[in-house]
Amino acid sequence: RDPAGVANSLTGGLVLSVVYATLLSPMLLLCSPALRALGQPGALLPLASQYSAVQILALLPTFVFVVLRQTFQALGLIRPLITSIVAANVVNVFLNCALIWGLPALGIPALGPIGSGW
Repeated sequence: RDPAGVANSLTGGLVLSVVYATLLSPMLLLCSPALRALGQPGALLPLASQYSAVQILALLPTFVFVVLRQTFQALGLIRPLITSIVAANVVNVFLNCALIWGLPALGIPALGPIGSGW
C-alpha cells in the first residue's frame, strides 16, 4: 500500500467531485425546458423541475460517496461498504414512503413525487 498515493488519489477524486457537481448543477436546472423540447406533457414539467432542483443537493454527496467507495474498494475494505449500502437502502425505503405519502403521526407531510427526491 502506498499511503501517499492513496491520499493523492482521494484528494484528486474529491476535487473532481466538487468540479463535476458545480458543472452539472446548472444542467439540472434546465430540466424543464429540455423536457418541454422533448414533447413531455405540460403537467409533468413543474414536478420534474422541482425534483431536479432537489437532486442538485444530492450531486456532491453522491460523487463524494463514489470516490470514497472506490477508495475503500481499492484498499480491500469491502465490509464497511456493504454495511453502509444495505443500511442506506433500508433507510431509503422508509424515508421514501414517509416523504411521498406522509406520516401525519410523526408530523411528516405527504410531498408526492417531490418527496422521493429528498
